[in-house]
Amino acid sequence: MKTKNLILLIITFVALGFVSCSSDDDKERNSEGLEGTWKAVYSQGYYMENGVKVEEWDGEVDDDDVIVFKSNGKMRFEIGDELIEDDYTYKNGKISLENYYIVFNVLKHTDTDLILELKLEIDGDVIYEKQTLKRIS
Repeated sequence: MKTKNLILLIITFVALGFVSCSSDDDKERNSEGLEGTWKAVYSQGYYMENGVKVEEWDGEVDDDDVIVFKSNGKMRFEIGDELIEDDYTYKNGKISLENYYIVFNVLKHTDTDLILELKLEIDGDVIYEKQTLKRIS
């Protein structure tokens, strides 16, 4: 799990290279009931380097990973030791961060359950994760 967090942290820093400048225009954000705190309870995924799968996981999450969606259109979560807080847009089954090259596919969203999928491809490396979250507040 620590290797996965390190990999995610590295990918986050690489993704920062895609940071775009946002305008000050008001943007329509539709959070559609996402507001609140969601705790990761299950995760499956893999990490590949140069087409070779070097790590794979599938099981319950044993740490305190949470994602917070705020009513002001901000999303907050940790990758490794890095705290990410950014404006997000939820549209057409996707959660897009404004200042990072990260888009989550929303596979399921109910009042209590959220399943997110993320696949990043950077310089020949691939990380894929499907995470099940439960609303805790």
